[in-house]
Amino acid sequence: MYASEVWLEEWPEDQELERAIAEVHAGTVTEVILEEQEIGDAGATQLADALRTNTSLEVLDLRDNEIGEAGATQLADVLRTNTSVEVLSLNENSIGAAGATQLADALGTNTSVKELDLGFNEIGEAGATQLADALRTNTSMEKLYLHKNSIGEAGATQLADALRTNTSVKELNLGDNEIGEAGATQLADALRTNTSVKVLYLNDNSIDEAGATQLADALRTNTSVGVLDLSYNYSIDANYLISQELMDRIEALLAPAARAQRKADFAWQRRRTLLMCLVAARSLQGAAASAPAPKKKKKKEEQEEDEEEGGIARSGGGGGGGGGGAEGAPQAAQFELKPVPWAAFLARYRAAGQQAEAGGAQAAGAGGAGGDAGARLGEFLAFRVPEDKLLCCVLTYL
Repeated sequence: MYASEVWLEEWPEDQELERAIAEVHAGTVTEVILEEQEIGDAGATQLADALRTNTSLEVLDLRDNEIGEAGATQLADVLRTNTSVEVLSLNENSIGAAGATQLADALGTNTSVKELDLGFNEIGEAGATQLADALRTNTSMEKLYLHKNSIGEAGATQLADALRTNTSVKELNLGDNEIGEAGATQLADALRTNTSVKVLYLNDNSIDEAGATQLADALRTNTSVGVLDLSYNYSIDANYLISQELMDRIEALLAPAARAQRKADFAWQRRRTLLMCLVAARSLQGAAASAPAPKKKKKKEEQEEDEEEGGIARSGGGGGGGGGGAEGAPQAAQFELKPVPWAAFLARYRAAGQQAEAGGAQAAGAGGAGGDAGARLGEFLAFRVPEDKLLCCVLTYL
């Protein structure tokens, strides 16, 4: 049976790394916490070798151990095949952009790592760019910590672009990275469509009022973010400071009740749009079905036209095409859809749904033959009919 956690600081200082390697080789632990032991690249390489056959370790904490690019490269190589490690911390090491690039490449195939801490590693813009590229395909990463890495505006822009398609990252720490107004603006734009990020740290980033305003505007449509840290975004020398009024507005937008209301509003809009599209499609289908078939010409008339046009019709010339277009115009006009009074339409069937919920039989009878279908449409808009049942309701009514 595995021990749930082993703090190797409990062992004599000269035996901690050896004990960790032995435990990983034996597969007797699920967590190894080996902090501030100066194991360097050599120690990281030994642990990586032990991990190649290990299938039990879930947490590996190697923060502040003077691990550089070489050690990070060996750990990345293991992650390409390892399927048990879920949490890896390399905080306060020196892996740099090259080490981050190796880890990013491993994340392209790894499906087990859910939390990665690379804070204080000076990965820079290049490292952030490679990690962003990995996030475009990775579907397991949930928590990514990149604080104090000098990724700048460009690195933040790359990560923001990745968040437009990534659906797994729930917590992202970009604190103290000098992303500025431009980086904040790009992240705000990503938050307008991203639905997975719940916690975002942007403290100590030289974000001014304009950048914070963009983030506040994004929160008006975002329903997932519940924590947004904008602390310490000020500079006495540059004379910028996020106003308390704006911070209060952001806090109000982050409140659970406000997010729940936005989610409900957007769900109603989605259903309304879907209903409108289905009704329009059904109306178009009905117009096509009722259009008269084109009159078939007699064989003798066709021969006479061919002789008059000198074979132009048979060769596909412009004259024949023009004549066909003129003749087809009246038929095309029959497919035009009249404007639908959507507001009245939706109000009618939403009211019908409310009546049906109250148990009144009048909802089904008030609209005659289409009354029952109208009630079901109203129930759909009131979230009492799943979306896959809507088509049946529309077809029944129309």
